[in-house]
Amino acid sequence: MVSLLPSSQVETLLFPNQSVPRLCDIHENQQYTLLCTDPSRTDCAFKCDYCVVDQALQGKYLIPISQIQNSNSKTVFWHWPLPEDRELIRKIRALSVRPKTDAKYKDLIDKYFKELRIEILTKIDSVQEQMRKQSEQLWDFDNRIIEQYNVFCAKETLKKIVFDS
Repeated sequence: MVSLLPSSQVETLLFPNQSVPRLCDIHENQQYTLLCTDPSRTDCAFKCDYCVVDQALQGKYLIPISQIQNSNSKTVFWHWPLPEDRELIRKIRALSVRPKTDAKYKDLIDKYFKELRIEILTKIDSVQEQMRKQSEQLWDFDNRIIEQYNVFCAKETLKKIVFDS
């Protein structure tokens, strides 16, 4: 896409067989300041400020050369490549200037999983405690059965009879 190229490459792309002069050939000593993207024009695509006034050029077909030179990968030109579809360009431009919110979402994700981790560990601790209590109750139950057996069989009485005689 032309809008992502340095100005020298734009010039080469638009005029592959000639070098583009920096000064306007119509208005003496005036530098080119704009790129005209009007598809109906067959003359030079580069314009100086006076050309814009003299030729009554429409702003929707003009891109400042300085904007092309200073552009980066996020620069979106209002009038290129679709000068008639301002809504599409507006939406693309909104995407390119939207503030970076990655950190916000990363923080939300980190917070969610930290809370989830705490919730899971709390649940595990609770289940562990329940299992300990149940095992203690089973151990107590086993001990009560043995105690009941000892009472039922009169083990202490039997010991006295066997060993005291």
